[in-house]
Amino acid sequence: MGESEILDQCVLGLKKCSEAKPCPMHDNYKTIKKQLIELFETKTIQQLADDINSGNVYINNKKNNPKL
Repeated sequence: MGESEILDQCVLGLKKCSEAKPCPMHDNYKTIKKQLIELFETKTIQQLADDINSGNVYINNKKNNPKL
């Protein structure tokens, strides 16, 4: 399943959510979805790596380090 297919699914997981019959989160998610798409289109892997290397953010991988 591609990224666009995941983002196009109902945020609540409902199969029949649509513009004509929206779920309770439909309109809110439309706004957030646009922001997510913009973020994914503009943030580079290098920027993510730079953030990690600078210590501003971290990745907590409990599988490899159960003490975290």
